Amino acid sequence: MNTSEPSRDLPGGPDSYLIALPDRGVVDSRPPCFLGCYMMLLLQADVPAAISSRVIKRSSAKTDQRKALAALIDSEGEIKMPCTGCFKRHLVCKTAPGSSRCGECIRRGRSCDGVSVVSALEKALAEQKKREAEIEDAEMELEVLQTKLATALGRLSRLRKMRKAAKARGEELFARGIRQLDEEDGVLPLGGDNLSLEAQEANVVQDL
Repeated sequence: MNTSEPSRDLPGGPDSYLIALPDRGVVDSRPPCFLGCYMMLLLQADVPAAISSRVIKRSSAKTDQRKALAALIDSEGEIKMPCTGCFKRHLVCKTAPGSSRCGECIRRGRSCDGVSVVSALEKALAEQKKREAEIEDAEMELEVLQTKLATALGRLSRLRKMRKAAKARGEELFARGIRQLDEEDGVLPLGGDNLSLEAQEANVVQDL
């Protein structure tokens, strides 16, 4: 049954509409406020009571369904990493296979970040393992370098000792060569290292 039809006799002309409401008779409404007037009249009529009752019943049924699902998850679900809501309320966070929300979030009708928290934790753990492997490789490389460094330091120490011994040998040979020349030139007596003052003076006079 049509609740509205073009008005012919009521003030307002052909653009007016007739609205039939229960127990209210026929009411005239004009566009552009046709929808607004219609809703206002509905609010004043007896029809909203039935509509409101249906809405309340539907909401109540949805709430009962929400509570039943939450209770089922609480009893049969698996404990997972707590979502933000459960963590702040110090609650056990349980989820069921195929559900992206925990029982508490379903009960409260809120979004649940438990899945994202678990995913973030898995990524963090994977990153940690990766860094630990890299650190282990770096430590092995450092150990190899330390071994090479110790070998190089030992070789350097031996070379320095050999250089010192060679230098001392060279100085000794140089001193022996100088003494041999001095002995051959008569500066020093053969087989003698020290000369008396008289012998040195005699040698000087002889040279003159």
